[in-house]
Parts: sequence; C-alpha cells; structure tokens
Amino acid sequence: MEQVVRPDPSGRVVRYRQVADPWHRSVLYRAWAVLLVPYLCVRIVWTDPTTVLGPVALAVDLVAVLVTAAGVLPARRLYVPRPGPAEKDGLVIDCLLPTHLEDVAIIEPTVIAARRIRGVRRVLLLGNAERSEVRHLCRRYDVTYLPRGTNMAAKAGNLNNGLRHTDADLVLVLDADHIARPDLLDHVVGYFDDSRVAYVQAPQTYYNTGSFLFRPLRDNPTGWNEQYPFYLCQQLARNAVRAPMFMGSTAVLRRAALDEIGGFAEGSVTEDVHTSLRLHARGWTAVSVPEPLAFGLEATSFREYHTQRRRWAAGALELLVRSPDSPLRTAGLSFRVRLVFLGYLLGQFAGLARLGLLLVPMAILLTGESPVTVPYLVFGPVWVGWYLLSLAVTVALHRGTTLARYLEAYAWGVMPALVSGALGVLVRTREFAWSRKDGVRVDRHWARWVLPMLLAGALGSVGWALRPGAGWSAQVGWNVSVALYQAAGLALFLGYLRRFERARETEPGTGLAGAARVDWVLDRLAAGELGPPHRLARPPLSPDRDGRPAPAAADRPGEAG
Repeated sequence: MEQVVRPDPSGRVVRYRQVADPWHRSVLYRAWAVLLVPYLCVRIVWTDPTTVLGPVALAVDLVAVLVTAAGVLPARRLYVPRPGPAEKDGLVIDCLLPTHLEDVAIIEPTVIAARRIRGVRRVLLLGNAERSEVRHLCRRYDVTYLPRGTNMAAKAGNLNNGLRHTDADLVLVLDADHIARPDLLDHVVGYFDDSRVAYVQAPQTYYNTGSFLFRPLRDNPTGWNEQYPFYLCQQLARNAVRAPMFMGSTAVLRRAALDEIGGFAEGSVTEDVHTSLRLHARGWTAVSVPEPLAFGLEATSFREYHTQRRRWAAGALELLVRSPDSPLRTAGLSFRVRLVFLGYLLGQFAGLARLGLLLVPMAILLTGESPVTVPYLVFGPVWVGWYLLSLAVTVALHRGTTLARYLEAYAWGVMPALVSGALGVLVRTREFAWSRKDGVRVDRHWARWVLPMLLAGALGSVGWALRPGAGWSAQVGWNVSVALYQAAGLALFLGYLRRFERARETEPGTGLAGAARVDWVLDRLAAGELGPPHRLARPPLSPDRDGRPAPAAADRPGEAG
C-alpha cells in the first residue's frame, strides 16, 4: 500500500499525560515479563507427549499465556490526551444514527438527545427499511430519515448510505439506544486540530445499571461494568501508539479519512474494528478519551448478551484469519500498531482458554492420567504460581476497573460466546446478528444451560476423585483445587445472573418515554450515578513528566522509528 504523508499546517499534535502508577504495578509487570519465557520453556519440556492429555493441556496453557500477554503487554502504561481548544467555528458536523428494527421507544430518546448536542448541524436517522412510525418520529423532531430498502452490508452499509447524504467535515456516530450529553462535541472536537487524527473514541457506557453486567463497588455508587477494563485501560494504553480502535458508537470521525478508505468497511460483522484497521494502515491516527459522553442500554438477558459478544468474537476472528486487511498480512501498519490489533483479535481466544482450564483438570481427575513428566509436587506449585501471578498482574494493570472475583466470574459469562464465535469462524462467515435491547430478562437459549452443566461436571469430577477408596495424591489434590477454583468463578456468575433474572423491580427511568428519559439520564449523570467511578473517568496523571507518546512519524509506514 502506498505511503501516505499528511502535512500538518497548524503544527499542532495531540499531546498526552501518562497515568500515574504506584510502584507495585511496575514490580508485578516486570516479574511477569521476566518469568514468561522460563515458564514457557519448562512448561513445554515437562509435557508428556505419550498421553492425549499432555499435548491438550499444553495447548490450553499456551493459549492462556497468549491471551494474558495480549491484555498485559499493551497495558503497561496508560495515556490520557490533553484537550485542545474546543473550537467548532467553521466545522460542519452531522450525527449519523444507524437503526435496524429497534422499537421507537428506544430510538426517540436518542434522537432528542442528538438534537440537543451543541454544534451538530443535522441528525440523519439511517434505516434498512421504510418504517412509517420512524418516519413520523423524524418529522416530529425535524430529523432527516434515510431508509435504504436493503440490509446489504448491515451496519456498515447503513452508515455508508448516510455518508452519501452529508458533506460534513466530521460525523458523530451513535447507536440507536445511546443518549448523548449536550456537550459531547466540546470534549472531542479540539483533537481534530491535529490533521492526522481520523477519529476520537469515547467509552461506551450504559444507563440501565440494574443489568447483571453491573456490580456494586463499595466506594462508589456508579458500580462496575464488564466493559470498563476495555475502555478505561486497553483503549487508553493504545494512545501510546495513537491506535485506539473505533468501536461503532460514541465516536466522531473525520470525513476526509473515511473517504480515503472508501467509507466504513463492509464485508465484516465488526465493521468498526475493520474500519479503524484500514485507517491506521493508511497512516491516520486516533485518540481515546476516558470521559463518558453517551449512555446506552446494556444487554438485559443472557441470550442478548451472548448474541452480542458472539458477533464481536466471530467478526474479530474473521478479520484475523479471512480478511485481506488482517493485521497478519496487510501492508501499511507499523510494528507497534500491528501488535495492538493482533493483541485485540487474539484476545478473542480467551473463551477457549477458560473452557480448557476447567475441562483439563476434570479429565485428569476422571482418568487419573498426568499430562506432565515431573511429579505434581514440582509441577503443581509452578503452574498455580504462574496462574496467580498472571491474575495479579492483569488485575493490577486494569487499575481499579475490575476486581479478581469479577474478572474470574465474567470470564465464564462470556466464555460460551467466545467459544461459539471461534468455532463459527471455522465453519462459515457469520451474518450480522442484531441486538434487540427489548428489556426481557429471562430468555431461552442453549448457552444459558451450558454453564450449569459445566458446574455440575466440575463438582462431579471432584466427587469422583474424592470417592471412598480412590486414594490421595499430589496430582489429585492440585487438580481438585484448580477445578474447585474455576467452579467458584462459574458459580459466582450464575449467582449474579440468577438474582437478576428473579428480580421483578425495574429501574424507574427505563420506563420513561422521550424527553423524560433523556432528562432522567442526564440528571443521574449530574448526580454522579452514571458512568465509571470518578477515579477511573479522571485517572491520576503523572505530575513530573509529559507522557506524550513517540512522534507520530515513528508509527507511520516507511518512516524512521
């Protein structure tokens, strides 16, 4: 791909401050990095190749190390962009709202909030099919309605249809259920003074905090959400190479950058990551901000959650193994940016690793076979020690966005979706699966019953190993402990889900319509009841040095660095 060199007439580039870290995070990271290669060496050497379990257990451990590395290595340091002047004079900004079959009650608050955003010229509501109730809504709020009469290329096709009807310099993309803050543009427009910035991505946050994907935090009423580690750690870490990803909503994009790559990437069910990959391959950069700027609806049933996460996993892995734009082979990416995308895509194998970490000890307990050639009094402490070190460094580098119990529990919640997505890529390309956001709590789905079956299997294997007369050994003891530990995380998630499904109360505001819902969301935000805890949305910055990443030229193809 040809090199793209873009002059910056203003001379301004986005600068960053490094998030301050206590000493123990650096110690944990260095310990994990130093021990990584020795652990891999002994793990391979100790594998027993004469048994079926030996290579299988090794493969599970290698995938687990790969997934951990994909999350740990890019998160060494976090960078928060220094805001520039939020000057919108002379800029034309339109808002694109892609919709499919969402209920008008969900779309209406999004439209009202979008119309209130200061600096937006027009709101374009995009649809795949003509819907009379949506057209009536658009007429009522003076919004442009653009139904295209097809579902070709799914969300990407919908967005590209919107691009054909706007000449704006910047476009704001919001999902159909996201209620935006009126000052959204004030927080992002200044970064576009840097002529190399293709888009600015804000966290995707949610206002139905009663979902099973939220957990209470002792020191903050806003609680914890399953996606905080991604948006408030991994995305801010990608600022180091100016390559945070476009995630499909709550993002402002430069029209000239989209035109250069032919619009939003089609042919993928994860058009957002695919689009950002193409942009970075053409030499563009991006910015991730920690401030919550819009609030959507989190999944309200396990079926909806599974469908959404499966789509993300399948789309990411299709991009990795099937697309000509795969970071494994596309031209134009710098080495560091290529690693950023590879890390994200390879992280989708986490479900296979998690499943294997339960099935392998179950198989050892049921068969009595050992996967290694050394005594378990040697192997067991090494394996458990490495697992606990990996868990500790992961939690530490999440910087308060998660706790160990939540990390372990929700790893089981997403496991069926990740495994299904990975296996689905081997069979055929997946069609776009629409997230309904209909508020249903209990929904029949095969994945809902897989987790209790795995829990029963884990407890059954432990009972079999501890049956009277079975005997006791270090191998049995270590694998019983590992199986029970994994079962505990699984039981925690099932407990969260079951309590949610049995609860009858609903959040008062989710039943409100139109402007009343918008006002309720913004009032909760003003009261500190929405968004990540304050210490995460505004992390402490290093006071003694500028954490600006290396010059952008070092991240551009064909240039020194």
